[in-house]
Amino acid sequence: MLDDFIASGEISIGEAMNLINNNASGNLFICKDGKLDAVISDGDIRRAIMNGASLTDSISQFSNPNPIFLTSQRKTEAEKVMREKSITAIPI
Repeated sequence: MLDDFIASGEISIGEAMNLINNNASGNLFICKDGKLDAVISDGDIRRAIMNGASLTDSISQFSNPNPIFLTSQRKTEAEKVMREKSITAIPI
């Protein structure tokens, strides 16, 4: 379900972990006002917890505010870009 891939930056680390677990991609796309704002991965969450973050902390401080994305005109390049950047998902 698409809702499992998209969230607000205000959700908690615990909520993000549940969504990432449900979508099985290892990533969560953070949107604000209908636009991509950031991305957080399960690795980002693990590093945050290892550095003392709580499951109730907001994901906004641990997310990547400069995510890789493609426009719909370039969507045919998605697989190539994902391989080049070693990423498992790319928003279009």
